[in-house]
Amino acid sequence: MSTLKRTLAILVLAMGPHLSAFSQTIATLPVDGAVLSYREYGKGDPLVIVGGLAGVSGDYLVSLAEEFGKRYRTFLIDMRGTGGSSIIRLDSGNVNARSVAADLETLRGHLKIKQWIVVGHAWGGTVALNYAGLYPRGIRGLLLVGPTGIDLRFFDYYNLNIGARMTREDSTLFNQWRHVGRWSPQRPKAKLEQFRAMLGGYVVDRKVLPALRSAINEHTYISAVAEVYWTAFIDHSPPLHDILPSFTAPSLIIQGDKDPVDKRTADRIRKPLKVARYKEIKACGAFPWLEQPKEFWSTANVFLKNLRK
Repeated sequence: MSTLKRTLAILVLAMGPHLSAFSQTIATLPVDGAVLSYREYGKGDPLVIVGGLAGVSGDYLVSLAEEFGKRYRTFLIDMRGTGGSSIIRLDSGNVNARSVAADLETLRGHLKIKQWIVVGHAWGGTVALNYAGLYPRGIRGLLLVGPTGIDLRFFDYYNLNIGARMTREDSTLFNQWRHVGRWSPQRPKAKLEQFRAMLGGYVVDRKVLPALRSAINEHTYISAVAEVYWTAFIDHSPPLHDILPSFTAPSLIIQGDKDPVDKRTADRIRKPLKVARYKEIKACGAFPWLEQPKEFWSTANVFLKNLRK
């Protein structure tokens, strides 16, 4: 991708989907316990993207969806409780990785798609792994971009890695909001600003930070929803090791070498995913399509092309 195209992709991310230069369709679908909102781009073989930052809508992935949409019929969902996807109640029984996996399967059936390619980023990778284990027949190929774990062990180093990679400026921004109490009306604003500060620990190329921080705002991030997703994952998620061996479609993990979820997470994912390939991208954090787009798209396109054979 040229420097100009890369700059345009970052600008589209910053502006949000409403100023997108690419054609998209926005639709909703009633699902069990929620209403799912999704966007559709392009034509071709079907592909669905599951966003990665728990509690965040799919807006930050618009440039990724548009690039996939040049070759594939691409769907970008808002996970339940985020963006345009509403919920009937906010609790860990209704808002969790497996409920989003069920939403994906309901959407696939609604669209009458026999199989599709599933792309999961970060936390969306954990959702995609749940989907692969529970509904393996619906997946033609699985592309995981910096996925979080199949168990809780990645927490042993995840926050430490973020803290070590945050600059003094990032830490100052984070600490400005530490005094806000749990029941303060400013708590949602505080959690948002702290999350935006922490993004400094997710990237190597800090030129992408302004766009990322702009895309994650009071309209696209709901801290209460994020907390429920993580609570469900920590307290209630059954282990994935038992169900993933049933998934045999081709799979690829792409990860930046400075992604805070760390290569150890990918190594643990690959054990039950016996056909998983792994590609590490150097000088890159958690957003490789923005930080190292040329290598990211070269790797992803080879994998996707081979699915057609």
